[in-house]
Amino acid sequence: MLFKDMLTSDVVVLSTDDVMEYVIIGLVIFVVIAIIGACVGLSKGKKRNAELYGDNSLPTQVIHKNAKIVSKRTAPDPVRPTVMVNWIVFEFDDKNRLELAIKDNSVFGIMVEGDEGELAYQGKRFISFTRT
Repeated sequence: MLFKDMLTSDVVVLSTDDVMEYVIIGLVIFVVIAIIGACVGLSKGKKRNAELYGDNSLPTQVIHKNAKIVSKRTAPDPVRPTVMVNWIVFEFDDKNRLELAIKDNSVFGIMVEGDEGELAYQGKRFISFTRT
């Protein structure tokens, strides 16, 4: 029985096949909405990570420069306040500065303000820092 037939009928009696038809249609609609939601969520997460940590897909070469650590801080993630993000500001020989997010806590922990060395980075993505 189709929906339009139910509107014109006084008494609605659904057979098992009719019920299964509506259940299947409902499940298909639910799955489609879930897939669209997952794709949108993943897209937003990827964009956010690219802005925060640097886009790994950029054709930027890894840059090696002498730098000095001038400050380090840990702050709540602006989007997920329960997650903490480690940041370090590097100053280059030409006095320009660059702030990079450091994902690895063990690397962040051994870096000290005033350390000088060679910084390797790609866009806004931290690669490594080797003290000299």
